[in-house]
Amino acid sequence: MVRVKVCGVTTPDEARLAADLGAHAIGLNFFPESPRSLSPFAARHILSELPPLVSSVGIFVNWTPEPVIALSEALRLSAAQLHGDETPQTVAQVAKKLPVIKALRLERGCAPPGFPRHRAATAFLLDAASPGKFGGTGLTTDWTQAHTLAQSHRIILAGGLTPENVAEAILAVRPFAVDVASGVESLPGKKEPAKLRSFFSEVARANQLLTPHSLDDIFVGTWELDPATLRYEHGRPGRRAIYIIEKTLTGFTFHLDADDADGKLIQVTYGGELDGREQPIPGMDAALVLSRLEGNIIESALKRSGKIVDRWTREVLADKKTMRIIQHGTHPDGTAFRNVGLYRRVR
Repeated sequence: MVRVKVCGVTTPDEARLAADLGAHAIGLNFFPESPRSLSPFAARHILSELPPLVSSVGIFVNWTPEPVIALSEALRLSAAQLHGDETPQTVAQVAKKLPVIKALRLERGCAPPGFPRHRAATAFLLDAASPGKFGGTGLTTDWTQAHTLAQSHRIILAGGLTPENVAEAILAVRPFAVDVASGVESLPGKKEPAKLRSFFSEVARANQLLTPHSLDDIFVGTWELDPATLRYEHGRPGRRAIYIIEKTLTGFTFHLDADDADGKLIQVTYGGELDGREQPIPGMDAALVLSRLEGNIIESALKRSGKIVDRWTREVLADKKTMRIIQHGTHPDGTAFRNVGLYRRVR
């Protein structure tokens, strides 16, 4: 189950509503430049109204360890979130006294932050990078990179989450928890009750989809090409290919990591609803059509100017451990060809 942390809570009413809706934690911001900043006195007033079993997290930006520890102990906070450019030494020193959430900013196209340097942290909050700002920007985090990191770290996903995209984000990233602030506000620092309710409703919907029976689809998993099974009637096949197939809110996403016949890397992600309708491909004068023909057969087709120019069928065989992919094509002379390969389930 993905948990929810409502960050930047500024009033007791916001804290009570978040708790009533099922928040596992609230964030109290002690960064003076934030519109959600609180004094220790105001934070104590909010905490006095917080129901039991809801964690309280203090947000600190570039404080030295001693005042972080002192204020956290004075307010009896559950954890400290270090949201600035704190050193591993600062993280480790605070972590000796209470759990630490270390915030890291992901920049698209760049290598992920060095997680091993902050090994003392209990969890990592991933936020979108914005020059000169420390969160609360409304910018969306790189979900693809976050998904990779969530497979080996306890990740709290932040950055631009709203009632409209949080379910999609949860299914894409599979984080330990999600963190929301500006996405449920009417004004900076003012939570909107209707948006909060909608946000929690969407999280519940995503959690329902993440239950084992919802993801128990024979296509979901990781599949690796068995090069010995390649049977090509046209073209030159690559010898390495891995498909990761994931269930989304309305259909499937296919991630292909492969090499072509010359060893050039191919990485492609595509997908959508399996309802047979044309789904335009951004940046291309083409559309993708996905159809579920049977429980164990999915067909995908590429269309240009209304005509199918390439078509594939994916069929999970009776052993449920083998997927056959067939490319159906046409030679320039009009004759048909088929390229076939078998993929073995890795997990």
